[in-house]
Amino acid sequence: QEELKLLRAGLAAQASLMDKIRAELAVYPPLTVPSPRLPSQEGHYPATLLGHLSDLHIGCLFYSHRNGHYDMTVAEERIGRLGDKIVAIAEAQRASRPLKNLVLAWGGDVIDGRDIFDAHAWQSVPIEVQLNRGTQVVRDRLMARLAPHFEQIVNICVPGNHGRIGKKGALHRVKDNMDVVFYEWLADRCGGMRHVTWQQTRDYYIDFTLHGHRFLLAHGDAFKSWAGIPFYGATRYLQQLSSMLHVPIDALIVGHH
Repeated sequence: QEELKLLRAGLAAQASLMDKIRAELAVYPPLTVPSPRLPSQEGHYPATLLGHLSDLHIGCLFYSHRNGHYDMTVAEERIGRLGDKIVAIAEAQRASRPLKNLVLAWGGDVIDGRDIFDAHAWQSVPIEVQLNRGTQVVRDRLMARLAPHFEQIVNICVPGNHGRIGKKGALHRVKDNMDVVFYEWLADRCGGMRHVTWQQTRDYYIDFTLHGHRFLLAHGDAFKSWAGIPFYGATRYLQQLSSMLHVPIDALIVGHH
């Protein structure tokens, strides 16, 4: 009986507190935020969307009980999702500025290769499948998705270490590289998209200018990481190439690490 009285008193106290809170809230009117009037696109500085695509490793076979898995089916799904994200970002940016063009910086290791390490052949699909089905997937799920949304799409391409043929250093780093074959094959498959252009590098890096800013695109395997962090190596690499090219580089675009 005593516990029931205490319970009723507690409930009454809670009800009284709620009434006081409601009374206090009634004093303050609800906050009203008007819809902002965004500036028109006329006279605004034009923008170009820049996307970095690196280390897709199309053809890799990875299975783990803890970390999931990766194969051609997963790669295709993720590439399709990437196309949707790029379109969504472009549409969001167009709310405040003119954005007509897209630059895709391909950083290499687009395919997984076959003989980069011991037993690699058991952890990847045949190179013909990587090239044939891989280029078809990228064309259908990515390039065809992007093409209707941009007036011009410029693809700038460098190879990665997983595209090499044979042992490291045995053949020409750029010309004997399956990433380069992939890019050429993909460009051929996209031949019907007249506003989609391709720029192949003649070296393991390429520099380009966009709206007055100079970018350096490389795969990233030309310098090491220290304690798992590539910042120091990337800084030295950028300084060396900037000195060699005799031009200042505003941004370095790399993957690999």
